[in-house]
Amino acid sequence: MSSRLLRNTLPLVIDPQFATAVGLNEAIVIQQLHYWLKINERNDRNGHDGHYWTYNSYPEWQKQFPFWSEHTIRRIFQELEAKGLLISGNFNASPIDRTKWYRLNYERLSAIPIPELDRPINENLLLLSAQNARPSVQNGRMDVSNLDAPIPKIIQRLTANKEMAKKTYGEFRNVNLTEIEYEKLTGKFGAEQTLERIESLSRYQESVGKHYKSHYATLLSWNHRDNRGNARSESDLTSKYTYVNETEGDGDGNFN
Repeated sequence: MSSRLLRNTLPLVIDPQFATAVGLNEAIVIQQLHYWLKINERNDRNGHDGHYWTYNSYPEWQKQFPFWSEHTIRRIFQELEAKGLLISGNFNASPIDRTKWYRLNYERLSAIPIPELDRPINENLLLLSAQNARPSVQNGRMDVSNLDAPIPKIIQRLTANKEMAKKTYGEFRNVNLTEIEYEKLTGKFGAEQTLERIESLSRYQESVGKHYKSHYATLLSWNHRDNRGNARSESDLTSKYTYVNETEGDGDGNFN
């Protein structure tokens, strides 16, 4: 007896090493974007500025990723843009249409080393071939009925291990964070600020040759230190002006 959840149709296939390199959620989105970009390339559709693009609103993306909330999808797209792996544009006919268009930065993807094999990512690693696609779209819109993409068991195993497996970040590839830790940081600081803090830690470690047991804890400690420093500066400033007001003022807001 087989489950109704198991499909005999084409699944969404994610290379586990690719997912380890860029993150499970990111790999799923990149794979799906690659799928549609290759369809558009094959049909010579949605070409702009020498590249092929795909577009959708977040509610429409959520139909393709029903296992995520719209908020999660938005965050993943924003993080991919912040990392330079995803490029957005606006080629809508109407100036009031703010639907985002996307293409993958294959050059940036190729610069990411694959764990263990220590080789760059290339388009062949994105395993879902556009040759198996069954597009029936009008005006470039996506027909979700043609998207039959259950997540394979390998993805379930990666999800179970994402609290333990660490990825490397930073210009010098010396900041190690689990996916859960990275998600917590982006939830606290936002995607852009998180990347800036990671880069600061990466440069500092490289310049002084220092290493930390937990980079997640270090980033939180640095934030706590910065907050205390800001609070102390504000306190000192307040005390200074209070002292000046009490000793030099004439009572009418005038000072000697």
